[in-house]
Amino acid sequence: MKLIYSVLIAICCSSCLLLTASCSGSKSKGVGEVHATGVFTTDSVGYTDSVVVGKASGICSVSVMYPDGKESVLVDSVRGWIGAQLNVRDKKFNTGEDLVRFAVKQQLDSTKAELDAIMKDFPDYESQYDNRWNIGPMYESEKVLTYYSNSYCYMGGAHGGTLFKAVTFKKDNGESIGWNMFKPSDMDAVKALVKTAVGKDYFKAENDSLLEECLLVKLNDFPFPAMPPVMVKEGVLFSYQQYEIAPYAAGMPHCVIPYPVLAPYFSGVVDRHFFYLNLH
Repeated sequence: MKLIYSVLIAICCSSCLLLTASCSGSKSKGVGEVHATGVFTTDSVGYTDSVVVGKASGICSVSVMYPDGKESVLVDSVRGWIGAQLNVRDKKFNTGEDLVRFAVKQQLDSTKAELDAIMKDFPDYESQYDNRWNIGPMYESEKVLTYYSNSYCYMGGAHGGTLFKAVTFKKDNGESIGWNMFKPSDMDAVKALVKTAVGKDYFKAENDSLLEECLLVKLNDFPFPAMPPVMVKEGVLFSYQQYEIAPYAAGMPHCVIPYPVLAPYFSGVVDRHFFYLNLH
């Protein structure tokens, strides 16, 4: 689970979110070192810019592994999802570079407007706003493709906030797979597995009492994460955001439950035939 943990650790450290300022980069396999099949390829694009208002400033940086293949339902779905993560919807761009430049400008326009408003009442206000996105594929098999988005935002205060989002797409039709990968009647059983895995694997809690001491929620009210589960090489990833179930210092609790453990609970969306094909 090396890649999964490196991705999730990275989003808890702002220093790991420093993105390059280059525009279009070289072609590369979308899955990189993860599970390359050579099917889904991407173009590395990035852009960074800043704005200064009085004694305050703002920086925005976006780095994306943008699909460069021929138009298809999968490519369209991935591009649409990337745009949504960057708060860019209902717009089409000729290239990934055009998208990231638009996203950076849009964010900096918003930052400038907010700082302008603050300066009217507090002309000596000093702060350094920071908005960063890093988006790309984290897993690919013959049947599915999983994309992730790490974002970091600092607007003053004690610390910034990070957000991790991911989605699994079916390659044949571009549709996303989430909670519907499990049978509705088995959701309680799946939640129990998640609670156990988070307690043992993430918090290293030896019993329920020790686990509850680590949480902001009661074990009887232990929730699923807000982000739908996604497929990765080792199994299904369940990831919580900062403060969702634990204090800021705890980072982003998460777990990966192996496919064989979850196989009995898969719905028709991920039937056994699909399940075994996905693993090879």
